[in-house]
Amino acid sequence: MTLRDGQSWAMTDRPTVLVARLDGLGDVLLTEPAVRAIAASARVVMLCSSQGARAAELLDTVDQVVVYDTPWIISDPDPVDAPGFDSMREQIAGLGAESAVVFTSARQSPLPTALMLRLAGVPRIGAYSYTYAGSLLDVRLRDEPPAGAVPHEVERNLALAESMGYAPPTDRRMLVQGQWLPVDVAADLPANFVVVHPGSSASARTLPAARWAAIVEALTDAGHTVVLTGIPDERTLRVVNAAPKAVSLVGRLEFGQLATVLARAEALCVGNTGAMHLAAAVGTPIVACMPPTMPIEAWRPWMVDHVVLNVDVPCAQCHQRTCPYATHPCTAIEPAEVLHALERLVRRRSQHLPAIGVA
Repeated sequence: MTLRDGQSWAMTDRPTVLVARLDGLGDVLLTEPAVRAIAASARVVMLCSSQGARAAELLDTVDQVVVYDTPWIISDPDPVDAPGFDSMREQIAGLGAESAVVFTSARQSPLPTALMLRLAGVPRIGAYSYTYAGSLLDVRLRDEPPAGAVPHEVERNLALAESMGYAPPTDRRMLVQGQWLPVDVAADLPANFVVVHPGSSASARTLPAARWAAIVEALTDAGHTVVLTGIPDERTLRVVNAAPKAVSLVGRLEFGQLATVLARAEALCVGNTGAMHLAAAVGTPIVACMPPTMPIEAWRPWMVDHVVLNVDVPCAQCHQRTCPYATHPCTAIEPAEVLHALERLVRRRSQHLPAIGVA
């Protein structure tokens, strides 16, 4: 549990609202406009996973972050543990929240979280739930968009906040602040550069290492200075080893520092991962190489100049985290496509032309 520097419980008479978003970094970022709507009239405590908390710390409208790795939301969860559940329930009870807004994706159930909040004494709870919720929810929205329409996750989150009585903000962009860069990292940044972020917590949502390496080669051969970012996982390290001309910041950045690097970049090339949404939040153009495992309309970059590249395959919207096919058919995006899209975005930015592909 953390408070902002210099804050205390006695600093505000505003009601406390608990906001839950219990999955990943990008998912937390996509709640930012809705959280800002809530924070206009309430003190916001955000309940996050340990991973998502790194993104929550970048939201100025969040007064406090509470961390809980829920066994019913996170991938590779530990077994459900009664003492852990009870400990978190007691912690939430001590917050004195007058209401809670439980944000989830369309494929997640908010009901276990709502049960924990209800047992903690939270009197008013709202969430999306297609299934019957009984007395667990006071405000229940169902995911029933018009035929053929898939709302963006930001819009979906704003709709839930509005149903709880919070008017959407005038500025619906995601807004975050970067964090200072270590001296050695700042010194390694070239004057003009593009970022390639190969990794993802779900391997099916990005491209294979060999394809990213070919993309980096195409970009550097065309005269672009490439900065590689990400955690030092196997995929990213293979790209680093295959791209000697690129500047590697792999493993050297906290999430807030990555925001600062992205804000300075001409553009980002990335899969469907948290770095994509972070770049959108700092206004950096994006070439999104998005295997269609998820609905593109719901997860594409939000309110920023971007190009989405994908491959139409029969198994689209499989929602798999790991592709079951050895050939990975939905990742066949050519380096030349990425180079063309990136140069189009960089040219438009330098000429101050109207954005393309803005959700």
